[in-house]
Amino acid sequence: MRIKRRVEQLLGYIEWSTFRASRRIREAMHNPRLFFMHIPKTGGTSVKNMLRKNRKSWYDGHVDAKKTRNMIRSVSGHEIGRENFFEELFKLRQELAASHLSSQKPIISGHIPLNREILAKFSDYSFFTVIKNPVKRWISNYRFSYSISGMESFFDKEPPDHPADGIKRALTSDSVKFQRNIYTIYFSGYGWEPLDESLKTKAKDNIKSIDKIFLTEKMSEVEKYIRNKSFINEEIKEKKKDRRER
Repeated sequence: MRIKRRVEQLLGYIEWSTFRASRRIREAMHNPRLFFMHIPKTGGTSVKNMLRKNRKSWYDGHVDAKKTRNMIRSVSGHEIGRENFFEELFKLRQELAASHLSSQKPIISGHIPLNREILAKFSDYSFFTVIKNPVKRWISNYRFSYSISGMESFFDKEPPDHPADGIKRALTSDSVKFQRNIYTIYFSGYGWEPLDESLKTKAKDNIKSIDKIFLTEKMSEVEKYIRNKSFINEEIKEKKKDRRER
């Protein structure tokens, strides 16, 4: 009787352990907890395509850039200054991201500067981003802004008829300080504050809490990183594929 009782206890323990393990697997399948900070003009669209491919739930946690800009404009009107506009815009995006984080959305992404509060409170998420050579990024953004008639972020006054005619002027204007300091803005999480040494210190401190920072030249590493975070889901896909082929 004693042996039988021990065997039953052992079987019960195995059954409970199996249940807990399967629950963790289900959680991992549906909740990889990834946060992608998309810094403008650093290949972020390619990363978002990778996230979409690996996770259907990507859309649930995406903070849309165009929608948030329109929300701020509709509330504040056209009288708001540039610095105040970005202050309200980034605060809105951070609040939306915090809401998604609190709801434990599997994947969160967007043009969302990462501040200390988000990184500390939601440390169970893997935060990652992609960066580009600062000069190449600036040129890419300059060209893109011209293509969409958005040169106000580079010039204090009327922009030139052709972008090549205004590069020198763009590099020295007050408006372009936002573009020149884009990495400090995003890594510090406080793009609306004066761009001084304290903000750079915040950026350096926050970088320590970011899981991975990739270069645009290493997009294959980004894809591998995302696949590894979604490895269980990928294994199941492969098994289903093998069964179909048989």
